[in-house]
Amino acid sequence: MKSYQQYCGLARGLDLVGDRWTLLVIRELALGDRRYAQLQRDLPGIPTNLLADRLRSLTASGLIEPTAGTARSGGYALTPRGREIVPVLHALVRWSTPTMLDGPDADDHQSARWVAFAAMAYLRSAPAGSPVSIKLSCGAEHVVIRADHDVTISLDDELPTDVTIDGNAWALMGIVSGALPIGRVRAVDDSAAIVGTQASRRRATALIAHNTAAAS
Repeated sequence: MKSYQQYCGLARGLDLVGDRWTLLVIRELALGDRRYAQLQRDLPGIPTNLLADRLRSLTASGLIEPTAGTARSGGYALTPRGREIVPVLHALVRWSTPTMLDGPDADDHQSARWVAFAAMAYLRSAPAGSPVSIKLSCGAEHVVIRADHDVTISLDDELPTDVTIDGNAWALMGIVSGALPIGRVRAVDDSAAIVGTQASRRRATALIAHNTAAAS
């Protein structure tokens, strides 16, 4: 990418991450180390040569690093410097909330990984005295949120949870953002199912309300 050649922090930042697809590569690595083939799969539409170029640029900038193996068989991870930009991406997710409320376009791809990234952006702290665990299932994939003293979000947690919500990505994004109350999930996804006691549902609702209030 050509430099803006402006002595400005924003311009310098865009020199590093302003290319198309770059921030989405960082999004995927913020969810955990990924191999080249996994990144190709998780970024539908990115040409192979462009992915290779973005990985080279991010490595040269010190934002990501290879983990093991060859360029195509090995993995990639964010460096400490790369992880510093993740809260900026989370802020951009929160800022974009109004653009998500009408749901996906007909040709939009959807992924539980992106639901997980949204959950990380919105659910930043846990209310005292209301521990809860929530599984958000989107097709064959799922995201698990565990809130006690802090909030952890995982894509590979197979332990039981207090509440399970099966739904499409639109419904699940709405839940974690606070835009869609848990009790109204079926209004946007009539195939949705919610399993959990009333007390567990109240704690899940409290978790989301706590973070919605903190963001306002």
